Amino acid sequence: MVGAVSVLARAEGQGPNVVAGPDPSSTTTALDSSTTTAIATIPVDTTALAPVTTGTAPSPSATSGPAPTVARTTSTTAPLPPVPDDALWPPPGSRTTFPAPERAAEDFARRFLGMATPQLTPGRVSAGGGEATVDVRPFSSGGPRTTVLLRRVGARGWVVVGCSAERIFVEQPAPGAAVASPLTVRGRAQVFEGTVDVEVRRDGATAPIGRSFGTGGGTEVLPFEATVTFVRPPTPRGTVVVTEARADDATQGPAAATVVRVRF
Repeated sequence: MVGAVSVLARAEGQGPNVVAGPDPSSTTTALDSSTTTAIATIPVDTTALAPVTTGTAPSPSATSGPAPTVARTTSTTAPLPPVPDDALWPPPGSRTTFPAPERAAEDFARRFLGMATPQLTPGRVSAGGGEATVDVRPFSSGGPRTTVLLRRVGARGWVVVGCSAERIFVEQPAPGAAVASPLTVRGRAQVFEGTVDVEVRRDGATAPIGRSFGTGGGTEVLPFEATVTFVRPPTPRGTVVVTEARADDATQGPAAATVVRVRF
């Protein structure tokens, strides 16, 4: 069953866009109410994907300034374009749509990467309007930058097609490569304590089917290598996720991530 949901937004340039979450200081970027259409998620794997909660707009009496603009959302059963094969998010078969690149980037940062309090910059949209990038940092005081690449797909809105950390470079496997177990992941990194965590995931789940780690550089960019073993999943595609742990609290998700789309 699909249902109507509401998302809170405020004007671009006033701060990072955040879907309501654990950080009460977070704000959201205003969305264009004339073009916004969102469809409630039909979970692909309810045991693996954590729910996303949305806030409600405060009443005028609860604020000292003008009431914020609220992006209206509606539900429809109209056919949607399929999620592209090269998309990292949303997962295949999802009926979730994202009317703004910031919404897609934050949902990806929270639900796929597992960042507890992602801080977003306003999206930078290409001249043609078909692509955008959004920078994500792990906490309000900053931290390493992860850049999320997005593409507009008709009525589906924005989908995530790339994710790269500024100091984590994956050289093997290449995007779209066919992989098998054991998988050797190589690249270069400059990360906290020099350690990168490496996961192989199947589509539709955030829990890894294989995990390992590699050692790069802590004060300079150095090569790393990790070997991951896994059982081939039933899905034809998945991802290799290489992350840096947060120095302050590793339980709050990664500080940065690079994600590579692969085939099994």
